[in-house]
Amino acid sequence: MNKNLKISHFEQISIRFSLSQVITGLLLGLAYAFAFYALLYVAREAFRVLSVSDVYDMWVLTDKEVRFFNLFYAYLAIFLGVSMAFQYIFERPKRMFEKQYRRKISILHDQRFLNWYFLSFFSKTALAFGLMFGVGFPHFYNAHYVIDFYPDYIYLFALIVLVLYLQMWVNIRRTFRGRSLKWMLGSFAIISLLAYGFAQIDIIDYKKLNRSFLQYNIFERYHLELPESDSYQKLFKSGLSMKIYLIENQINPEAKPFIIVDKKLIAWEQLPAIVSEWKEQHREEEKPLLLQHLFIDKDIKMKHIKQFKKALTKIYFRNVAYAVIPADKKYPKAYYQYTVLRYRLPTWYAYPFDFEHTWNDIKDYKNKIRLKLSASGQISVNGQTVADEYLQTKLKNLIDRHPVDYVIIFHINDDAHFQDYIKVIASIRKSIDDFRESYAQKTFGSTYRFLNLEQEKEVKEKYPLKLLEITPEIEKYLQENSNPVNSDY
Repeated sequence: MNKNLKISHFEQISIRFSLSQVITGLLLGLAYAFAFYALLYVAREAFRVLSVSDVYDMWVLTDKEVRFFNLFYAYLAIFLGVSMAFQYIFERPKRMFEKQYRRKISILHDQRFLNWYFLSFFSKTALAFGLMFGVGFPHFYNAHYVIDFYPDYIYLFALIVLVLYLQMWVNIRRTFRGRSLKWMLGSFAIISLLAYGFAQIDIIDYKKLNRSFLQYNIFERYHLELPESDSYQKLFKSGLSMKIYLIENQINPEAKPFIIVDKKLIAWEQLPAIVSEWKEQHREEEKPLLLQHLFIDKDIKMKHIKQFKKALTKIYFRNVAYAVIPADKKYPKAYYQYTVLRYRLPTWYAYPFDFEHTWNDIKDYKNKIRLKLSASGQISVNGQTVADEYLQTKLKNLIDRHPVDYVIIFHINDDAHFQDYIKVIASIRKSIDDFRESYAQKTFGSTYRFLNLEQEKEVKEKYPLKLLEITPEIEKYLQENSNPVNSDY
């Protein structure tokens, strides 16, 4: 009986506060909530600005993502605002010997701990995102494409909102019991309405911010589409590579593509001088390591690519890295701007007579694999048409007959597209890479990428990459000049 009386008495506990005190507390809480919402919004946009790369790529949010994150920020801000309102209301007046003083102090402590714990969590998260978006460590490059919370982790945000809200009411529920449940449910409905209203407010025009940076992004401005490739590797940013963009002329695809170097359009005639000047800025020991990082639109025809190669080889610049998109990509295309297919240009693009010297070295090879790429992108191997998906298997079978005494003679049609060319080059490279990987594991018990220099040299000698690119100009040169190459060729 006494126990029931105590419970009954406990449920009648009340803490008194004036109406003006409640209104003032709510207004202060609302002001604090809006200020904190604005802070979170500005912080997000600041991270987006920090994500801007050297090619003006940035973390772009869709309208749905913006509204979702705005709603999440609004909930957080309003929860903290309500917590601040509770603190104001329950803190005044301070009467140490008041009957419910300990209850009020317990509620105040709950709200203060909630605020400080959340602010600690927020500051650590902000630091982590700042490192990923701002500092630009190689492992964090384009981290916003890898760490994609929406829509995959919506439940995580819902749980954070739920936990924070329930945490505010722990001691209030203990103090007021049954009556507080109605307050809790009613306040959540009001908070949800306020959060929805806050979420519609854009402190910064995010679309205008996007345009201010993306107008300088070559991919966005010129609708540049890179080719896909089954073979690729990572190219780390360094001062030993020079970025050159070849943009298709959208109005007249038959016209020469646009060339962009250092974010500026240049004439084709200027290219050799610009590359030579850049090359001379480096030390002699660095020059063999220099390469051109080429961003070439996949729809450009090979007759234009041929002229570009000619311009480079004429000044004896042969190391290139074609920017490609992995055929098995997991992230948006913009993430792969430093994914490349390395290649070494043959000198006979500029000097056809060099082809004879190369041919003399390999003309006695037993295993000549003739590969042709048509204008429509169709591929034939030794006169037989081969579907794209079977090209690599076909090449591996032919190479395996004589892995040392083989050569791939690759005829390139001028009207073929760059995507089709990359498809063939990637298949050839992937075939050789598979042989090298298998040999490395059998011989050294290690993957090819972890071999030392001597082991790598042995593997390359066992499975070398031997490829001759034949253009219509080379074929014409061979026909016009009577030499041993013609009959054998």
